[in-house]
Amino acid sequence: MSIKYYTSLHQLPYLSETEKATLSLVTERFPFRANDYYLSLINWDDPNDPIRRIIIPCIEELDTWRIPDPALWSGPFSRQCR
Repeated sequence: MSIKYYTSLHQLPYLSETEKATLSLVTERFPFRANDYYLSLINWDDPNDPIRRIIIPCIEELDTWRIPDPALWSGPFSRQCR
């Protein structure tokens, strides 16, 4: 069994064309990488699926924060995707 890697959101059949267009702004700045195994774990009907929130970018990643390292985001700085 070979693993398939995705390097573009446009390769994902699970996202709408609107989502792909919006999120392409994020992937212009931050590279997107995922494999078919992790994508298969996502409940695509749930926009708040925890694995989806880890793998699929959100437009809020482009917001300017005073804390530059996302690993330090907590409390009011936590990642809140709409």
